Amino acid sequence: MKLTGFHTEDGDQFTLATQEAVCRFQLTEGLPESGTIDRSTWSALIEATRSLGDRPLYFRQPMLRGQDVVNLQHMLGKLGFDAGRADGFFGAQTAEAVLKFQQNTALNDDGICGPTTVKMLSQVITRSGEESVAVLREREKLRQIPPTVSGRRIVVGETGGLGALSEAIFRMLRRKRAASSVFHHPDISVQAEHANSIGAELYIGLEVQTLPVCTAAYFSTERYTSQGGKRCAEITVSLLADLLNAEETATAVGMRLPILQKTQMPAIWLRIGPATTIVKSTADIASAVTKGIHHWVANPISD
Repeated sequence: MKLTGFHTEDGDQFTLATQEAVCRFQLTEGLPESGTIDRSTWSALIEATRSLGDRPLYFRQPMLRGQDVVNLQHMLGKLGFDAGRADGFFGAQTAEAVLKFQQNTALNDDGICGPTTVKMLSQVITRSGEESVAVLREREKLRQIPPTVSGRRIVVGETGGLGALSEAIFRMLRRKRAASSVFHHPDISVQAEHANSIGAELYIGLEVQTLPVCTAAYFSTERYTSQGGKRCAEITVSLLADLLNAEETATAVGMRLPILQKTQMPAIWLRIGPATTIVKSTADIASAVTKGIHHWVANPISD
């Protein structure tokens, strides 16, 4: 059995090692870590194994998604055609980039990435630079952020169990005159839509865990890493680890969680626990998260 990026030598046997590999894959994809191949996991596996050229790619609703879209976005970005960040969703910006690439290479400009477009991309990609235009534009945009929390559009979201903490963070940000909002909803797609709809500049998602833990996930694929998200995750973890007695488990990690894919701004998904510690230290934890946001706004990307 083969799990893309999660190697196992089990052949056709579903062993404990295979189950562990499935759990790691599910964690990366933001799926329930059951260790079993359910419908959602199977669908995610199929999307992860698609190669560019396996199918025509075009804009539709619901959007096509998969590793082939990630590779296309990365290649277009390296050539200077801004397909947005390589999030694996073939949206309107990616379609526009395909169209512009076709027009610049005298191809049929239908906005569909088929065999001819893939062939042309492969021929010209070696003449490009190493960094995607999406990465360069994100970095420049972050450098232009005013170094103050005042006026910044910041969304704090939680899916259940951390209402008091998210409200405390919201109030602290408001006292600093941030244009912040707090959003309680179990559906992460709704959370992402809310953050995108108000043009948020930063999204902080909260999830409670049963064990002493502090992990901050930021969006990252093989082809793209959110520089702003990574910086925010690193700062937040460093400030929270001691408060949660989670120094050994505290980490900032790049992941492809759906909430991080769908938000169009620097975002982190913060998993913290246990609940008893959070309840006892709500004010201190909220203060640490708010302090991290201050640090991030002052220096939103690593030097």
